[in-house]
Amino acid sequence: MTKETFEAYQTDEVFSAWCKSLGQGQAIVVPAKAEADAEPGECFVNVCDHVAKHGGLIVYGWDLVIHPPMYAEAEFHAVWRSPAGDLLDITPRNDRQDVSYFVIDPARQFDFANPGRIPNQLHALTDDETVHRYLDAFRAYGDAQGDAVGEVVLDMERMKPAMLELGKAGIAMRKRFNQENPLDALSAAKLDELAAEMMVDDTAVEQRRVSKVGRNEPCPCGSGKKHKKCHGA
Repeated sequence: MTKETFEAYQTDEVFSAWCKSLGQGQAIVVPAKAEADAEPGECFVNVCDHVAKHGGLIVYGWDLVIHPPMYAEAEFHAVWRSPAGDLLDITPRNDRQDVSYFVIDPARQFDFANPGRIPNQLHALTDDETVHRYLDAFRAYGDAQGDAVGEVVLDMERMKPAMLELGKAGIAMRKRFNQENPLDALSAAKLDELAAEMMVDDTAVEQRRVSKVGRNEPCPCGSGKKHKKCHGA
C-alpha cells in the first residue's frame, strides 16, 4: 500500500469512521524497521523482548492494509514505544514497507498466558456484491475455525463448506476487479476436488476428519498467508 493510497482513503468519511471504531482515533504512520532477531508474525513476543532489552513500552493496536478498490483489513498488532516516546514497528513485514499504518487500541491487550485468536477486522471499500460475499465468507471461515490457536486441531468436515465458499468468493472477487492471482487456476481445481470430496459418504472421509495445522503452515483458507498470519492469528 502506497502512502498516496493511504492518504486518499483517510479523507473518506466512512473509512475514517471505521478506523476510529478500531481504537483510539485515526490511523497514524509508524516507521517500520525490523530488528535483526525479530521473527515474522510474532510481533507481541518481538516487542516484549525488545522492551526487556531496551526499555520503553509495548503499544497494542491494529495494522492496516488496504486492498484497493475492494476492501481494507486490520490485523491486531504491536509496536514499540521507545523511552523517548517514539513509535517503531520492529517486526518484519511481509510487504517490506518501511512504514506501518497503525491504529492504537488502548482497550485491548495480548494475553501471553492464554492466547486466543483475535479475528482480523474487515471493511468493504465498495458496494460491489463480490466484495461483500468474500468478506462474509472470510468471517464465516473464522467462525468455523473457532478460538483455537497454535498447533490447532481443526474439524475439517465442519470447515469444508466455509473453506469452499471462501475460495470461490475470493476468485470471483479478484476476477471482477481484474486482479486475478496466478494461482487462481490451481485454486479453482483444488476447490473442485474439495466440492467432490464433500459429496462422498461421511463414513469414507471420517479418517480424514481431523487435521492439524501448524502456525507456520499455509492457512487452509487459501489466502496464501501462513496460518499464524491469517486465521491462526
